[in-house]
Amino acid sequence: MNTSIAFLLHVPLVLVLGWLAYRRIVKKAPLPRFALVLSRFIRFVAVIALFGLAGCASTEALPIAQGPLFALNPTHWHATAKDLEAPPPVVNP
Repeated sequence: MNTSIAFLLHVPLVLVLGWLAYRRIVKKAPLPRFALVLSRFIRFVAVIALFGLAGCASTEALPIAQGPLFALNPTHWHATAKDLEAPPPVVNP
């Protein structure tokens, strides 16, 4: 039998959840305020985790971005064909 501290950390959680289930199912009493806040927080975390996992659901590779995210000074400068041929050389000072 494992009696380490890490093994015993779940005991208070099981006791509180058992007490809440008893109040909800057997006594038909309303849940205390902290239980309502805790259940809403758990629901919020579950929704965030669902959205996070939904973003990983595709097996397709992500498309490669081409060009800038948004145009810089679109009314003052436009790329010419020469600008788009090759990147300018990098000069180290």
